[in-house]
Formats: sequence, C-alpha cells, structure tokens
Amino acid sequence: MKISFERFLKNPLIWALIGAVVLDVSAYFIFKCEETILAAIITGSVVMFGYFATHYLTILRDQRTWKFERCLELTKTLRLFILEEHTKGTEKQREMRNSFQDTYFAFSLLTSQKSYEAMSKMMEAFKIHLNCKVTCECDFNEKQKDFINKLRKEFFIDKEINFKTYDIRLSQDKK
Repeated sequence: MKISFERFLKNPLIWALIGAVVLDVSAYFIFKCEETILAAIITGSVVMFGYFATHYLTILRDQRTWKFERCLELTKTLRLFILEEHTKGTEKQREMRNSFQDTYFAFSLLTSQKSYEAMSKMMEAFKIHLNCKVTCECDFNEKQKDFINKLRKEFFIDKEINFKTYDIRLSQDKK
C-alpha cells in the first residue's frame, strides 16, 4: 500500500505522537532524579495521546460512514436516472433529476479528485449515450466501470471489478 509522505505529515495522530514523545523526552531530561514525577508525566502524556487518538479515529469513522452513505445514495439515484430513460420529460424525471442533484452535491463535498473526475467523464459519456437514437458505440459502460472502481478505492483495499449495469426490468416495466 502506497502512502505519500505529505499525507503522512498531515495526519494529526502523527503530530500528537511526536508531541507526546517530545514531552516525555523533555520531562526525562528535566526530572531525571524524580522518578515519580517522571512516571506521572509519561503516564499523563500516554493517556492524553490515547484520548486524542480515540477521539480522532471516532470522528474519522463517522466521516467515512457519512461519505459511504452519500456515495450509496448517489449510485442509487444515478442508477435510477440511467435506467429510467422512458421517463424523459415527465414529472418523475424531474424528481429523479432533483434527487440526483442533491446527492451529487453532498457527494462532491468529501469525494476525492480522482472519483470526481471519473464521475464527470461518466456523465459526459452518459449525455452522449442519451442522445443516441440507436445503439451507439459510446464508452459509457467503460466510464461507468472506471467511476465505480474509483469509488471502491476510497473505501476498500481490493482489486478492481468488471462492473456492469444490468437492465433487469421485466418486459411490462419497460413500456
């Protein structure tokens, strides 16, 4: 797993750990002879670091949960928007478009640049796909697969998948 040095340095836990070590080392040099004071300072810094780390990781988990929920909402509304081409010009399409716009903006707050760019490319390919009267050779499915794989990379350490959207509506639903 690749971790960039810049991202490593921006992590607040690293700075808290460095601060705790600096505090403990300086306490050691100041209070060499006073073992009880030194033990109290080291214990206190370990407790403070533990509290800070737990609090930081809880906030991070909550943000990832919120982000995952937004991504899930986005993919649901996007799927409906893509599959429901027969609603063009109806009130239902306007509702779906508004729902998609809401989730799109929420998704854009916390997504990575790579996922956002992949989504933009997919939406451009979708516009071309919508304007095709016959089956066209646009790369919408490839762009969609790329977008889903970029989203997956934000949440999972896993291989890419060969994602496809299957239209599994019943024949009477397609009317």
